Amino acid sequence: MNVTYITVLLNFEIKERLDSPIEMKSGIYISNNPKHVEKYFSPSQLHAIGTIETSFIFSGRPYIYQIGHVMLEEQIPDNTVNFLREVQAFIMGLWLRRDCGVNNELAFGVSQDGRYVHSNSLTIFNERADAKKVIH
Repeated sequence: MNVTYITVLLNFEIKERLDSPIEMKSGIYISNNPKHVEKYFSPSQLHAIGTIETSFIFSGRPYIYQIGHVMLEEQIPDNTVNFLREVQAFIMGLWLRRDCGVNNELAFGVSQDGRYVHSNSLTIFNERADAKKVIH
């Protein structure tokens, strides 16, 4: 079963709407264009995710997503956490390049058969050394 994993980035900006997603790592993409992921969510999944989170995902903010595959739905929670670890590695890479406070909150694992939604987060909070919240 195919699964879409997605999380929105905070304190990060991509100045122009992307025509195509950027592949950051094999199978993991960054975009700010909702059209790149809207096809992966059914109405019932969007309802399960919730109005606030759904509007956040489709707001035009940068997000990272991955299309994966699992044999069993029970694998989605662990794979969502693994996806979050990849996102944190990207964020740490940004920080090594430039002092920044880029973060993410919830991530979702959404099956493509329209039935299953899992949410998870890693309790990591990044902040600039001067504690300012500046979008980079």
